[in-house]
This record gives sequence, structure tokens and C-alpha cells, in this order.
Amino acid sequence: MDERKKEHPEFGELRRKAMIYEIGARECDVHIFPESPFYAEVISGRERNSVTSSFPPGPGIASWMMNQNKEFAENFLKWSLEYRKRDLFAGEMYTDCAHHYADVERVIRLGYRGIKKEAEACRPVTKREKEFVESVKIACDSMCCLGERFSRKAEELLETEKEERSRRNLELIARTAYRVPACPAQTFYEALAAVWFVREMCNTFEGMGFAVLGHLDRLLYPFYERDLREGRIDRNSAKELILCFLALTDARWDLTDIPGGTNATVMIGGTDSDGKVIFNDVTKMFIEAFQENNLANPKLQARVSPAHPPEYLEMIGKLAGKGSNVLSVFNDPVIIDAQKRQGKKERDCYSYLAGGCQELVLQNEVNCRANVYLNLPQMLLMQFHPENWKFTEEDGLFLKHLESSWDFEEFYQRYRQNMRMIFQQIAVSFNKFEGQWRYYNPCPMFSMLMSGCIPRMMDVSEGGADYNTNNFGVSGLGTLIDSLYAIKYLVYEEKRLSLYQLIQILDHNFEGHEVLRQYILNRIPKYGTADKEIMEFSARAAEDVAAALPGLVSGHGGNYEPSLFSFYAYSWLKENTGATPDGRLAGHTLSRGINPSESTGGIDAATLTYAQKSMDYGRYPGGAVIYMDLPVTKTGVDCNIYRDVIYYFMENGGSVMDFNVVDRRQLLEARKDPENHKNIIVRVCGYSAPFWSLDKDMQDEVIARTQRE
Repeated sequence: MDERKKEHPEFGELRRKAMIYEIGARECDVHIFPESPFYAEVISGRERNSVTSSFPPGPGIASWMMNQNKEFAENFLKWSLEYRKRDLFAGEMYTDCAHHYADVERVIRLGYRGIKKEAEACRPVTKREKEFVESVKIACDSMCCLGERFSRKAEELLETEKEERSRRNLELIARTAYRVPACPAQTFYEALAAVWFVREMCNTFEGMGFAVLGHLDRLLYPFYERDLREGRIDRNSAKELILCFLALTDARWDLTDIPGGTNATVMIGGTDSDGKVIFNDVTKMFIEAFQENNLANPKLQARVSPAHPPEYLEMIGKLAGKGSNVLSVFNDPVIIDAQKRQGKKERDCYSYLAGGCQELVLQNEVNCRANVYLNLPQMLLMQFHPENWKFTEEDGLFLKHLESSWDFEEFYQRYRQNMRMIFQQIAVSFNKFEGQWRYYNPCPMFSMLMSGCIPRMMDVSEGGADYNTNNFGVSGLGTLIDSLYAIKYLVYEEKRLSLYQLIQILDHNFEGHEVLRQYILNRIPKYGTADKEIMEFSARAAEDVAAALPGLVSGHGGNYEPSLFSFYAYSWLKENTGATPDGRLAGHTLSRGINPSESTGGIDAATLTYAQKSMDYGRYPGGAVIYMDLPVTKTGVDCNIYRDVIYYFMENGGSVMDFNVVDRRQLLEARKDPENHKNIIVRVCGYSAPFWSLDKDMQDEVIARTQRE
């Protein structure tokens, strides 16, 4: 690579990136597992568990270009360290390097040869446009080359393979890989093979992480229907292929060494681009595969709506009740409306996906949405002592003082203005680094799969896609709401103490004021309960958090959108977050997603879901995740209870819901005797994992959630 770069000093960033594709396709070994009918393993030097991201750049050919500019990564990490150390935000990526969707439908429909023809029809003028078009053509040729190499490799292995099933797989690969992905897929198997190939090639060569496998029941059903009609496949054979496809993720990655999971997700249900409801036999086979097998990955993302048939919601409810804990549920009416409010076309909104954890993305959208998680309670606390934050001096941020507020409304308006300034300053700082993406690691292979990039002759890193969006995930919403309400109640209504006095008490972690803390915890209404006043206040506070982001422009040419998705940041950000006005002690966990604080009593599934009724999650196009922790009910309880929870979730205007159905007693036993409890899968936050594979702190945190049962 270095020699080639020296030979061509005229190459710009895009053309240098294309060197990775052509040299990798020619020189890297390909590997086939005869036990599987799928092909995509390239020995590129990347780590086994490198599905999530390549920043800071790791080993392997995909990171070669980024490793030429180590100073960039060092500068970003140095800048962000101060704020990460003080838990203002969590995130070590300058842009989202881990949760993208490579639109495999273009490869299934056109093949890489068809995509190359699109590039050949372009008329570039500038040097960068010419390099972009040339890089796309090289990427297409490279992927065709790899397909041919997989075909030849399968033929080579057939010479010595004796096992009958493995021989059938190798024969299938040998006659398929030469044609797919170069040409359009013609069969159910070819379409499924293209999905795996495209996603894995992007992970291998692009230096980015591609989490979303696709909206597979919508995508695959026409091929399945045609194969059935023409006698090429039966239902059992199709279901076996689906299971082989799903099992690849757990088999491919070492689940004991992935702190954030594999990121892989499959979307089912929902609608097509015309708004027609999707529920077919392929949908059923995917659900059955998860129901019948103890898969931890990929995660199953189920889009639901009142228009879906009862059979679909019953199947989803039954899967939730099983306690496999790989399921997320997405409420179509709320989510589609949230996307449309951002000015996105209706047809595009109907085709949304989600991936990584629950992060929402349109099929034709580059959405950098899971690289920064902001600490809302810490943002409130920093307003009590702005003089203690370097942020306010070096970055030119001057916050309004809160203590001189005459009443709560004045306090609240100052708080809102301060939050807006903090959000804006963080966005401006990130944009300085994200604006370098186009030079640091342009992505022509990703771009050629993204609608809009080839006609515009622009890379995804510089805004070539139809939609170019950023999200800031926010953590601790429940903690923030309860803290604001406690200030309103204690300081401005009861006048029990002044704001100055409350701040002093917080600074000393409620030391000597346990009676006050217990009063706050037990007597002041809390977010997540059915109290009318706190529900109205919660809606206002959540709406104002959402209002702090719109209008901010991202570093790759789009807009920032709000998200109530926090991954594991509610725990990451706890250590240096001081005591908060809601009675939470310093160093204790923040609230998760849109859930209430763990200390809030009287919370059950019905109360938790009803409390969402006042919230407008159409203000959160990035999604708003509720974590539904329920006791396992494998015997004696009708699994339709879980179906009813889904109906109630939709009825009350929820956005996204994760199920975590667990038995506290079993978890405690599994911690003591992991060898005999390896089949227990838990939902950690946005990802699922075998309980035994988690470290002790994470196991304790998962167990602690069950105390409400």
C-alpha cells in the first residue's frame, strides 16, 4: 500500500481509499466455512470482533489510510478527554463509525456491474468528482473479483471435501459466487447471500461498522414466492437457510469479548415504501427461527402498527414472553410521523430501518447517531457551578446564572437557554472533527450503495446521500425531569430552602440531610408515574430537550436530530456525576432511556406505559427507547400478556420498546454457576448477550433492575 502511494503522489483521498479495495480484493486470502452456504470471510488483518467500528483505527487493511494520519485521532481524543473524564458525554468517535446501513437492495437489484454502469454514465468535471467516479468503478470491480475468488475457492475445497452436507454448500457457493454479487440476484438463496456478502465486505474494507442487515421480510419475500411457484424451494428449505444466516453472527464473533455486542440487526414487519403493511411467510419464518433457537444475535427489530394483523402481534408477544431477549418493538405511526416532521419524503419514511441497537435510519440516509451520548443531569449540575468547567472559558460559552431567578419560570427559561448553548457548543466542536471525515476516511464503497451519491458524484462523508443526519443521544432524562421538578417543588413552591442551600447540600452529597433526601424520594411526584401534574411537566421538559438541537448543522452537511437513546451511557456517565436534586446520590446510575429512575417506586408495565401518554415522541426522530423489564413467565401465565403490552405501548404513543424478560432467581444462580446456565440471554441495554459472558458489574446492574418485580 505504501509503495503504491509513493508511485502515485497525484492520488487524492478518494483514489487512495480505492487502493484498499483493489489491493485487498486481489491480495487478501478468502476463507470459506464448508458448514455454511454463505461466503464473505476475507483475511484482511482486522480483528475478529471488529464489527463495531474502526476508530481509533485498528489493525487491518481497512485502517491503512486512517493510520497515515494518527495525529487526527490523537487530537480528537485529546480534545474530548476533558469532557469524557468529567462525564459530560460518553463517546470516543469523531463521527458514527459503527451503525450504518449499506443498502444491499441496490446490489440485489442491479449487481455491482449494474452499479458500475451508473458510475460510467456520470460526467464528472472537478478532480474530486473524477476521483469519486473512478473509485466507485474500482470498488465494483473489486467486489466482482472477490465473488469470483470465492467461487474458485469453493471449487478447490470440493476436491478434498468428503462430508455430504459440506459438499452441497460448496457446490452452491461455487456456482453462485461467480455471478452474485456481480449480477442481480435471481433466487431466495442468492438474495440472502448478497445481504451477507455486502454487509461483510463493507465491514472488511470501509473502516466503518455496518450494523443493519436489512428489512429482510420485505426484501426476500418476492424471491421466496417466485422460488415456491417455480419449484426451486420449499418452506422447510427456506427456513433452514434463514436459520443458517442468523446463526452466522453468534458463530462468527467471540461473544465473550464484545462489550457492546455485535451490532447486527434484522428488521421485520412495518410497511413498504407505499405504506402497505408487511406480514408474510418470511416474516413468520424469521420469528420462528428466533422462537425455536437460543440466538443472542442478530437482534430482531419488529415494526408494529394497529394495521398489522393480530397473528403478527401474537407471534411477537409470544417471542417476548419466551425470555430470549433479542427483541425490540418499533411503533410505526409515531416513528414515521417523527421522520416526516423533519421534512423527509413520505415514501422514504415508510422504509425506515434500525440498527446497532435501536437507532433509526432511513434506507437512503447517512445517520451518524450513536457516537455521542450527552449527560443531561450533568448539564444541569454544571449550570450550578459554571466556573468549574473549562468548557465555559476555552470554548467561549457563558452560561446564565440560575440562583438569582425570582420564580421557577425564570429559573426554567434560563436553564433552557443554557442547555441550548451547551448543546450548540458540543455540536460545533464535534463538527470541526467530523468535517475532516471526507479527507480522513472517505467511503466510496458505502457511497455507491447510498441513493443520491452517484448522481451527485459526492461521497457520504461530504453529504452525498439524500439525507445526512446526526443524532446526539441523551442520557438520564428521568433523572433530569425529577431533578427539575424537585427544584420547582422544594425551592419555589414549598420554599423549604433556597436554591443556593440546595446546591450546597448537593455539593456535599446530602451528607447530614438524609431526612430531606428521603422526603424528595418518597413524597415528591416522580416521572414515570400516573400523577397528572408530573406527566404534564415531563412532557414539557422532554419537548424542551428536543428543541435544543434542531437547526444545528452537522459536519457532513445535514442536521442534528434529537434522540432518547442512551445505550449503556446511563452507567458509563454515573461515576463523576454528583448528587442530583431528585435525591440520587453521587456516583449512582442515571435513568435509562425514557424509563424513570430505578429508585422510583410503584412502577409496573401498565403504569410505565401509561405514563408515556403525555409525551410527544414525534419530536424525537432518533427514537425514544423504553426498557420493559418483566419477570419471566414460561409456565402458568398467558403469553398474550406480552402481546397486550405491545398494544398498550402503541395506544399510548410509545416510540421504541426493548423487552427484557428475566427470572431474578435464575440470574443469581447463573452468577454462581455459569457453566450450567449458558442458555440465559439478557438485554443489557441496546444489545443482547449471554448472561454468563458479562462482567460482574454489568451482571449486578442487570440483576438490580429486577428488584421491582
